[in-house]
Amino acid sequence: MPRRLQRGLHSGSLIVDLQSLELTHKGASSRASARYKPDQFLDAGVQLQFLRPSDRGILPRLARAGVERTESFVTVLQDIIATGRGQWASWDGPALTEGPAVAGTLDWQLFDDGTQQPTLHVAAPLLTLRLAIPWYVDPASGIMGPIETPLAPRLVNAMLAGPLLSAALSASVRAEMIRRWPGGHLPPPKRQGAPQALREQLQPHLLLLAAELPFDPAVLPASGPARGAPPSAGLHRVALARVSWRYGGIILPAGTPFQQKRIVQQDGALFQLVRDRAAEDRADAAIRQLGLVRLDQFHILPGAHAHVLNSAMIDPDPTAWLDFVLMDVPRLQEDGWLVDIAAEFPWNLVEPSGDISFAITERSGIDWFDLDLGVMLDGKRINLVSALLDLIASEGNTALSFNATCG
Repeated sequence: MPRRLQRGLHSGSLIVDLQSLELTHKGASSRASARYKPDQFLDAGVQLQFLRPSDRGILPRLARAGVERTESFVTVLQDIIATGRGQWASWDGPALTEGPAVAGTLDWQLFDDGTQQPTLHVAAPLLTLRLAIPWYVDPASGIMGPIETPLAPRLVNAMLAGPLLSAALSASVRAEMIRRWPGGHLPPPKRQGAPQALREQLQPHLLLLAAELPFDPAVLPASGPARGAPPSAGLHRVALARVSWRYGGIILPAGTPFQQKRIVQQDGALFQLVRDRAAEDRADAAIRQLGLVRLDQFHILPGAHAHVLNSAMIDPDPTAWLDFVLMDVPRLQEDGWLVDIAAEFPWNLVEPSGDISFAITERSGIDWFDLDLGVMLDGKRINLVSALLDLIASEGNTALSFNATCG
């Protein structure tokens, strides 16, 4: 019975999935036939023909091991690896093998809000697994093994299981740990000074970018699809907007829970940021009125997804983003917004250098004249006639409209 192992999203725990696979005549797996839970094999009456002798020894022990932070679980994990039928992260992922111990370092991770939490560091690209004895995994090769530190594994786990340490308590906890363990065996929290008051005027910031999503936001209904159900399969390359609030050098993503006075850290220094709720609400309303909707409102992407707080244009009209860039972005800039456009954004505009050149050349035959219409972009002359003809051909029957202004 194959086993798929994967890392817990936030805690660093280890998740073991069990599944039976149908094999082809050449021994390769063709498709999954059924999934199982370890406790299903505690019943002595369960006699599945596809179980191997090693499976019958491992599965009841896996169920009895309970949570992964027991030493018996580590022993079962080693037996799973020894079967040669364990994969990392997916059923066709790398086969699991046990590797040598590697060195790890226990330190404190400092977050943007000034909180701290103990973290076990290993060399990249290894990932840490919080077992009774801390382990690592190489997600590319499937190699797994123990992590060695100067501290007992029980003490390492106790440190890693601790809650977030607030900025207000970091100084007192640091002093107490230095007093109790003067030799530095247990690393104390990072030193932070008292937060400095920061009162800056809000400047909304808009970044236009592109990303791959498991759905196309342009075709979402106004109310969104069924909760948690992507409306289409595969990945879609889409345009997105990232809205953030800038207070001086401090940047907060739009959607950050509001706190009138928020502790933030920058370059190791603490600041007490005083936020302007009315200004943030006005800026957020302005964006929503332009047709941008934050993706977290549709409950499709997981909360930890990199783009869950970004916004999309919920409009099937393919020119909606072009209208936004041409008409709405200049208005936002006039209202004090800072707007950046990433190179990968598909609707980026460029300014020609010099005047548009226009020439008509007479010819004989049916096509009795040639039209040449060109501009200079980045030192190169671009023939607009060819570009427009290509656009018309790609758009089919879509009509193009031009707005001419005389000065």
